[in-house]
Amino acid sequence: MLNYRLIPSSGENLNRNKKYIIFGDSHSQFFGRRQSHKDIEIHLHKIPAASMTGFGKRESTLKVADQIRQKIYEYPDLDLLILKFGQVDVDLGYYYRLVVKQENIKFIDFAEKVISMYFDFINSLALEKSRIYILGINLPSIFNQNYVLKTTHKRITRAIQDKEKVKELKTHLFNHLPDIYERTNRSILFNKILNIFCQKNNLAYGDFLQETLDRETGILKKEFHLPKDNDAHFINNYHTWKLYGNKLQLISSEQDKMGIKTVQSLQTQEWESRLIKLREWQSKLEEIKDKLKQIKFETNTIDFPLISRQKKLLKLKHSLELILAELGVESEGTEIYFNGDRLITRKISGEQTSVQPLNNREGGRSIAQLNPPGNPGSDQIKVLFRVDESRFLRITVEDLLTNETLLNEQVVVQLS
Repeated sequence: MLNYRLIPSSGENLNRNKKYIIFGDSHSQFFGRRQSHKDIEIHLHKIPAASMTGFGKRESTLKVADQIRQKIYEYPDLDLLILKFGQVDVDLGYYYRLVVKQENIKFIDFAEKVISMYFDFINSLALEKSRIYILGINLPSIFNQNYVLKTTHKRITRAIQDKEKVKELKTHLFNHLPDIYERTNRSILFNKILNIFCQKNNLAYGDFLQETLDRETGILKKEFHLPKDNDAHFINNYHTWKLYGNKLQLISSEQDKMGIKTVQSLQTQEWESRLIKLREWQSKLEEIKDKLKQIKFETNTIDFPLISRQKKLLKLKHSLELILAELGVESEGTEIYFNGDRLITRKISGEQTSVQPLNNREGGRSIAQLNPPGNPGSDQIKVLFRVDESRFLRITVEDLLTNETLLNEQVVVQLS
């Protein structure tokens, strides 16, 4: 059993449990009543929809800042104030600014702005920094792009009465909502910036990235993911409760050994340098993505075959055409690299690969009409390929924006 000894200023010794006051959005729920620690008295204040942005408002609807100050006043002997906010800002707030308010703001700029407001509030608290612990946000837990689009659109437009405007904003959101891999990267980036701010302000920081990120898939581990794929929170199971419980026990252990370990405060020049490096990394990443979207292979380069058992995402506009071809000689590959600002493609093999089109004829290429039309850089079409028992290649085409099936098991060509 872990015990914590408080020595009051009067000199009287008192054995008691540590008192942790936890404030957070709905993702803090797993610090709740199921957590049972003999040495920790937990006071959880879960405030759904609470955001970092709210700390920067003079008149906040949820009045989270006032609630935190009140609890600090009511519990002057608290051992630790744990704050877990930011998820609402990343999952909803950014898209509200981008889509509804139509602000031209990069994610990294948005993250720095809301975190800066957050720390303005934290630094105003009448509490020693050694008694404050900052937790980062969780990884996104909904993989299905259609469901994310639907729920995000509904929540950021709920105050808009104009139905046509709401419909228009859905298309706008569709063009700006990244896939699960990019959303995961943004969550990691947000936590990196949050950690840098903690180092600047000499505050303790922790998160769940190491325990929950699957290094092979690059997204959330399956033990924390709801199989139905329809909940923005970690699954309510043993693994998640243990994850949160272990975090509390780790914090408690640090207190018993040496007190909460706050990171060494960074000099202004150093933390600004780290933010600049993050910006440069993010900017380079975006530059590479933009260039990859603009790749145009010349006629003497090798086309990548579209026939596959895997699902393919096509980025096309208006009339959707698909040309299937059979390679006569297997290619050893194509090398793609950047030379300054130029993107170079080069065939590694010295042999010329023969290509035999299978459906490149009038009426055979067009497979669907997009309504509304697609936008460059935004995934709108999912195509599933299947070869049946008679060697017919069949395709099913789904419109990700309208959730309509444009083609179902359509025969494209009979394979030899």
